[in-house]
This record gives sequence, C-alpha cells and structure tokens, in this order.
Amino acid sequence: RGVVEIEQRGGQLGGEGQEARLPRQERTALVTIRAGAVHLHCTGGGLKVNAVLVREERPPKGATALEWMLLTSEPVVTLDQVLAVVGYYETRWMIEIFHKAWKSGCRMESRPFQALDNLERMMTVTAHIAVRLLQLKLLGGVDEKGSCETVLSPEEWHCLHTIAKPEARVPKRPPS
Repeated sequence: RGVVEIEQRGGQLGGEGQEARLPRQERTALVTIRAGAVHLHCTGGGLKVNAVLVREERPPKGATALEWMLLTSEPVVTLDQVLAVVGYYETRWMIEIFHKAWKSGCRMESRPFQALDNLERMMTVTAHIAVRLLQLKLLGGVDEKGSCETVLSPEEWHCLHTIAKPEARVPKRPPS
C-alpha cells in the first residue's frame, strides 16, 4: 500500500484526436502497488520488462479511480526501487506543465522557422522563460502577500511592471 497525491485540474474540451476530460479535485489516493517482471510477446520474439501497477482501491464517490500501469527497465525487486519508479512517474506531471508553459507561454508552435539552428536558438532562450513562468505559476498561490523577489530579481520585476503599466511609476517596494 502507498499514498499518491493527485493534483486538481480543470476540465478540458475534446479537440481533434483528443477526448474530453472532466475536472478533478485535489486528493490523497490510497493505492495498492504491485510489481514484477513481465514478458511481452510480439512478432519476431519477445521483450522482458518490469511492470508496476498502481491502483486506487476506493476512490471518492464520483471520482475516477487512479490506475497506472508503468513499464520500465528500472529494477523493481525492493520496495524502495518500486517507490522510486512511482516517484519518477509522479514527476511526469511537472514536465507536462513545463511543456505547456513552453508551448503556450512562449508560443513555440506558432513561430515559423526556416532553419533548424534558428529553432534551436529560440528553444534555448525560451526554455529559460518557460521555467520562470512555471516558477511563477507554482509560487502564485503559496504566499500571496510575499514579495515577488522570491522568484524575480529587482531588474526583472521592474521590467515586467514597466511593460504591464507603462504609465505608472515603478514602486519602491516589490509587489506580491
């Protein structure tokens, strides 16, 4: 048995090739975890992999039970090894949020590039911006009265303030 923290998420309309998704409340899921080696049969032979099954046995009424089938080359002999694999998968959500910030916040998919080296340069610059957007998103609800200098330098928040409110003077104290 184990515990998995499930984050809140909003609903999503189904787009082309995507299914609609219902909103979900944040909750702690009590899960049963099983692990072992499996042999996948395929044309021309087979493949031996390790599998970890994470299943929520009693989800809240109206909620879809959490169920992950994780295939890995990582060892899953000890409990610590199994929990490490589950932890890696839990980190996946943060990576997806980063990519969303990169694609949406930096509009990477809407930028026309004629050459690969131009794309690589833009990706290098905008990856840093996406990380900063992710930091701001994650810290936004943590300390709403705290200083923005938790994640921004004085130069950065001065610049943002000037862009957002060009007619106003930059305050002496950093905003929240």
